[in-house]
Amino acid sequence: MIIAWCMEVMHPYNIDVVYGELTDEQFDLTDMTAELAVRDATFSIEDFMKELGKLYDTARFYTALKDICDGNSDYTYDMYDEEKRFTGLPYLERYKHSIPEVPDIDVSSAKGDLLKEMQLYSKYQEEHPTEEPPEGEYATEPFDDYERLRDLLMECVPDFRLRLKLSPKTGRMVFSVDVESVFDIAWLSLARMMTDDPVEEHRAGNHDGMVGVMMCCRHCGDYFIRRNNRQEYCDKEECQKARNAKNQREFRNRKRMAKAGKKGR
Repeated sequence: MIIAWCMEVMHPYNIDVVYGELTDEQFDLTDMTAELAVRDATFSIEDFMKELGKLYDTARFYTALKDICDGNSDYTYDMYDEEKRFTGLPYLERYKHSIPEVPDIDVSSAKGDLLKEMQLYSKYQEEHPTEEPPEGEYATEPFDDYERLRDLLMECVPDFRLRLKLSPKTGRMVFSVDVESVFDIAWLSLARMMTDDPVEEHRAGNHDGMVGVMMCCRHCGDYFIRRNNRQEYCDKEECQKARNAKNQREFRNRKRMAKAGKKGR
């Protein structure tokens, strides 16, 4: 499939070098020029797949962060999956688990011994386990860590090298990005997409996804003050049960669709 793509679209690496060798007037399939072209055009399939995976996972993380900023973080729950060829980035996994809160317990029996104090805190956590959320639901809202996630996204994009080059159309010197592979082009396109359509805390410019505004509960219809960017249900027990049921249905549907997609391959 990779070879077919290369033959139909372009060679993925050493684009300018390979093109220059193949279009050179002195190129001849029977001499050293052909051997040089073969050497420069040879690439590792494993390296190709690794680079493709990094690009794909970063693009998925970008769209996931956009969903989070739009108040649709439920759609991002399955972004990381170790069973897939491209596993995705694990940056949202930490929000699936509750953070244990240890109160100021009595550690006087440790008599100032730091190790014994840590053992007492550990024992308390074992005896008072933190309740985990239902499968398919985040324990803490990823949106609350927006700046951290945004910075992680930016770190995923490689640096670009600028240098003076000759324009093939005009023959004049131009200051432009140095492109050596199809992945350089793809990364540059993704980076431009991220700047043209950036992930922002309040992308829509309205109350959707904003905190501290009055909302109407989707279950009971009563009004409440939203505490996080995707809260659609008030704190009543029956409304929270309805929310959990909805999340479970959506999670099962996503799993069912994922399995159907694997069978259809």
